[in-house]
This record gives sequence, C-alpha cells and structure tokens, in this order.
Amino acid sequence: MDIHIDTTLATCASSTYALRDLRFHGLPPQSLHEVAKMTTISSLMYMHDSPAWWGFTSTGDRKRIGVFLAMIKRRDFLPPQSPDADQMADRADERLFSAVLTNKNHVLHSQSSVLKSTI
Repeated sequence: MDIHIDTTLATCASSTYALRDLRFHGLPPQSLHEVAKMTTISSLMYMHDSPAWWGFTSTGDRKRIGVFLAMIKRRDFLPPQSPDADQMADRADERLFSAVLTNKNHVLHSQSSVLKSTI
C-alpha cells in the first residue's frame, strides 16, 4: 500500500497548485471547497472504492493522509469542519453496506444476512 499511497498523495499534492491558481483568479472560498472535494478529495479517497483498500493501510499511511488533509484545510482549500480520512472511509463503508442491503439487484445482496450480522 505504501507505493499506492505515495502515488496518490503526489497526484493530490500537484492538484493543490490548480486550487491555488483558482483562488488567485478569484474563485470564492465555498466554490474552491467544492472543487477540492470533487477533485483532490475524490482522488485521495477514491470515494466509493475506499472500503476495498482502507483496511490494508498502515497507521503510518493513514497518518500521512491525515497530514495532507490538515494541510489543505490550513490552506483553506477545504472548510475546517471537513471530515478526516477515517470519517470519510467510514461513510464510504456505510454507503456500500446500505447499497448492498437496500438494492436487491446488487451483486452482494444475496449475502446481506451475513452483512447484517457484522453491522
């Protein structure tokens, strides 16, 4: 996972230059926050895929992701109350489990009784 996290953080770090340019050219803070969520944060967390890989990250990897998120909050690319990486991963897990439990056509729905016992 270290290589994956290194690559992802490098990509996300380079996107902060674009965010800085958008701010320089007058994009309002709320719009800047939305752009950051839709680009940088989506890339960082693979919003819907994090349930597949988050559990394989080390404490050090999670700390590096947390440091990156703190940095972009400090630079006001995200609002201070934005969730941290653990909260984002938990929400992605909840969305996945909800989709499995409520969508009868989901490929994992037949396993929903097993999923319910783990919740």
